[in-house]
Amino acid sequence: MKFGNFLLHLLLLAVCIPAASAFEVGLGASASKKYLNVFTADGKEIAALEGDSGLWPYISIKSEDRYFGDSSFGYFFYGWYSQDAVDKVKDHTDRVLPSRINLSFLYAGATAFYVFGNKLVTKDNGHSQHAVGIGAGWGASKINGTIPAAFTSTGVDEKIDSNLTGTSANIYYRYLWEEMFLLFDASTVKTNNGSRTYETTESSITLGRYFDF
Repeated sequence: MKFGNFLLHLLLLAVCIPAASAFEVGLGASASKKYLNVFTADGKEIAALEGDSGLWPYISIKSEDRYFGDSSFGYFFYGWYSQDAVDKVKDHTDRVLPSRINLSFLYAGATAFYVFGNKLVTKDNGHSQHAVGIGAGWGASKINGTIPAAFTSTGVDEKIDSNLTGTSANIYYRYLWEEMFLLFDASTVKTNNGSRTYETTESSITLGRYFDF
C-alpha cells in the first residue's frame, strides 16, 4: 500500500470520527508475527503459512477514551497501519518457503474496553493504567507474492497480487504510563477475492507514545 493511500485512509477515518473527539496519534515500534491462510470459496484450506518475527514501525490514530457513565467500561475509535516484507516464510510443518510475500494491513473500527484501576492517568489519580479490549471493524490488506505448489493442497502455484478489503477483529491488552504505552494485540482481516478467501492474522507487541491533538 502506497504511503499516499495510507494518508488518505487516515484522513477519511478522521472525518468519520465525531468532531468533538480529541485525537491521539500513536507512534512506536512493533515486534510482530504474521500468518496467512488461503481457502477456497467453500472453505477448504489451500495453504497455511507463517512468517518470521520482525520489528516494524507502528502508526495509529484513535479518539480519546470515552466511558459509559461512571463505569470502567469504555470505547474508542481507531485506525492503524502495519506492514511486513517476508523473505522467509514457512508452513506449519516448518518447511521453508523459497519465495517473498509482502503483506500490508490497514485497520479502522471501534474497540470496547475495560480499565483496571484509574480511568484517567493524571498526577492526582496515578501515572499508569491497565486495560483489556476487543474491537471490530474494517480492514484492508495488500498481499503480493507466490506460494509454490509444494506448499498448497492444490498442487499448483498460488499467485497473489491483490488489494483486498474485508472485516477485521482484534483483541488487546494495553499498559499506559503517562503518554507511553505497551500494547499486546492480535488482529485478523478476512477478505474475499474471486474463488479465494484470504485470512491474514498479526500478533504483536508494541512500545510507543501517544501524541494528543
